[in-house]
Amino acid sequence: MLLPWAAVLLCANAQELALGIYGAMTTFTQLHIAVVVTFDLDLRKNFDASVRARYGPPIIQIPNLHPGVANITFRIGTSHAMTDIGVGTALDFTLGLDGETPVVGLVGGVYSGIAMPVASIAATQKVPQIAFGATSPALSNKEHFPYFLRTVPPDSIQGRAFWNWVVVFQVPMVVCLYGIEPYGEGLYLAIREQADLANEDGRIRSAGLRNMQVNFVVEEGQAAIDIAKSFGSPFIFLCFTTALGNHLWPLMENAGMFGPSWQLVACESLTELPFPVGAMRWSPSSTGPKYVDWLDLWGNLTADDVLSTAARERYKIDNFRVPLSQATAPPITDATFENREVFVYDSFLFDASYTFVLAINDLLNSGTPLADIKGETLLNQIKTTQFEGISGAVSFDPNGDRLAAYQFWNKEPDGEFHITGMFHAATNQLELPGDGVYWMNGQKLPMPPAELIDCSIGFYKDEATRKCEACPKGFYCAGSAPEPCQAGTFSNVIGAASCTPCDFGTFASEIGSTQCTSCYPGFFADKGGMEACQKCPKGTYMPSFKATACIQCGMQQETEESGSQDDDECRCAQGSFMCNESLATASCQPCPEGLTCPAGLDPPVQQPGFWAEPTACNFKVLRCRNQLECPGLALGECAKGRDGIACNNCHFNHYPLENGTCELCGPGDYWPSILAGLIGVLVAILLVRSAKVDLNQQSLNLLTVAAVASQTITALQALGSIRKLAVEWIYPVRRIIELTKIVSFDLDVIKIRAFWVKTAPP
Repeated sequence: MLLPWAAVLLCANAQELALGIYGAMTTFTQLHIAVVVTFDLDLRKNFDASVRARYGPPIIQIPNLHPGVANITFRIGTSHAMTDIGVGTALDFTLGLDGETPVVGLVGGVYSGIAMPVASIAATQKVPQIAFGATSPALSNKEHFPYFLRTVPPDSIQGRAFWNWVVVFQVPMVVCLYGIEPYGEGLYLAIREQADLANEDGRIRSAGLRNMQVNFVVEEGQAAIDIAKSFGSPFIFLCFTTALGNHLWPLMENAGMFGPSWQLVACESLTELPFPVGAMRWSPSSTGPKYVDWLDLWGNLTADDVLSTAARERYKIDNFRVPLSQATAPPITDATFENREVFVYDSFLFDASYTFVLAINDLLNSGTPLADIKGETLLNQIKTTQFEGISGAVSFDPNGDRLAAYQFWNKEPDGEFHITGMFHAATNQLELPGDGVYWMNGQKLPMPPAELIDCSIGFYKDEATRKCEACPKGFYCAGSAPEPCQAGTFSNVIGAASCTPCDFGTFASEIGSTQCTSCYPGFFADKGGMEACQKCPKGTYMPSFKATACIQCGMQQETEESGSQDDDECRCAQGSFMCNESLATASCQPCPEGLTCPAGLDPPVQQPGFWAEPTACNFKVLRCRNQLECPGLALGECAKGRDGIACNNCHFNHYPLENGTCELCGPGDYWPSILAGLIGVLVAILLVRSAKVDLNQQSLNLLTVAAVASQTITALQALGSIRKLAVEWIYPVRRIIELTKIVSFDLDVIKIRAFWVKTAPP
């Protein structure tokens, strides 16, 4: 009976059928290497008596075992939790770049962000891939990933579990803090899809964070946390990988999100982070009736079974793209198996590997040659494979997905996570204990504590929906209905717990302001919280917006009105003038007596009856003979035709008029001057002759005449001096005094004729 089977086995040994198994062996956990070893040992128990003798009967009994199954080989690779290394390992496997036989099937991996590009490569090479940890709903798309299947349930089911949690606990709003990568974003979208289907998309908010597993930017992580907190809900869904969570955890702790006023619900990937008591998380149900048998096998292993020289050669461990010596995950020791340290994905990895073996066995029994077991032939057989694995019943839907339940874990006061509920995908129901669960405030309650349901500061409860809504801009919420910001304050963000006073130089004139307005030119605000800006007082100005103080004019200047905007509006006040002999001492000075100083920067003007020589500052003001000659003009100016100090003189060739002006002489105005000159010459001759004649010989009449003439001239000259006094003479005295110009040889003598002709009374 054994000879035919042995003959087939010898023939089959002529060919090798290779499978590649990869995962984050060097980062997430090295235990996955040991899981592959337990699978290989259990498989060999089906046809190797020595292995069966040591480890007992096989956990998975292969019906109608074909001898060709013994020709299946397995080699292990690492993705090191990095896409480029994971893709490189997949290429090594499928193309034989590692110097080994190209594989006909891939098992792996853990992260959706790595599984996706690997699935694309697998589809190109027509190599079926069964993942044990990649849960992104996007991988269910058979148009994009036709050769992809998985033994772990997809996140579309986990998304349904999250949403049922929201519904069962009547949570008004949750915030999904997720990583922007295939896994985290896919899970968030799965949750969001459930909310959309229920027409309650407002109950799900989100804050995305770039996938920074290596070069983490603290500022970006803090910004994502701030966004999550800004929604005002204490219920936070955590949807990201452990690699990202390791960086984000300290920031969340510093933000107080592990305290009693928060509630965290985590996805299935976050198994190794130090959660606070009361935290909750999901985990796919990974334990079936045979799971205990697998734990027994696990407990019988040693580190040498996994990492001996023979084991390293059998599984090609030394071909890792990242050597095991550089692994960051804890090493495997004998204590690993004594303590039965396992992960949730371990059973899915075990069953994924067995799925390939069972499908190959069925093809061999159907007469398919070993060389033809690959590509679409192998893929179609896998899709129909069903068996009872250690994770439970294994089967696949048309999308290559496995429908499984999700366990609800709750961290209790003993510091350990315990399974306290179950979400059943088939019935879409969440089962929970009747006495409730532990919350992060330390209480065990069937529903969330009231303080968690109440809206946070900065939010208010919508009476219609009973959801917490963020306070609108221009309002603040201190745990009650929105209150408008008072004048002088503003709120320019959604979810404000208080209003902000306007800064110096700004104002808000209306209640409910969303921003403050800068003070306009000519105005200022020298303190915060102003309802209106103040006008710049007289003597100051401000040309700019947002002023906190006005600029003094300086030089004792003032402005005509308050609220001046430019230094051009600065000027001297009425009754003063700008003395600017030097720039250093320039200032407004009091107006001297006899001058008028209008407001501004123009020089003073003479008052009627006064005259002053134009200077910069030190004016010498003289009183004129009358206001007609000095009618109140600019400094140094006189009535028309006049000049000289105090406007005493007419211009050359001019004669005075009664109105105080002087007029230009005409051609006939020179004869009186000529006549006066001749008379003067004649008198001089007579005087000379008289001086040469003996007085005793002259008649008394002639002497008398000469004496009288001399006295007359002297009198006229005296009158000429009197003429210069500032006295208003009455007519005809004024005419007589004016006549004295002839004998006093005044420059105006040429005007005497016109004086008599034009000014004599009719």
